[in-house]
Amino acid sequence: MSITHFVKIRQESEEVDRIQDQLKQNFDNLSDVSFLTGSFKKNVSLINGVTNVEHGLNKQYQGYIVTRITADTNVWETATNTLKDKYIILNASAAATVDIWFF
Repeated sequence: MSITHFVKIRQESEEVDRIQDQLKQNFDNLSDVSFLTGSFKKNVSLINGVTNVEHGLNKQYQGYIVTRITADTNVWETATNTLKDKYIILNASAAATVDIWFF
């Protein structure tokens, strides 16, 4: 998911031009916030133990949030991941299906 870039509409009013310039600057600033330009993965199956999960960001992830979980389990990141641009290695204390927001 990404922030839609603001596109100015050409017209004659200087006042509307200034408003559009400010809106464009604000939209450009939003696109720099990594949390807002993430990847949402639904129905990710985790085993009791280690699971490699492809996050789909095409860059190193900054973090993640588990937004839904189907079992009473703890989920945490493994510190030994050397492929952070493609995967996150998650541990789970019990098998579960989760939804995760990666950023």
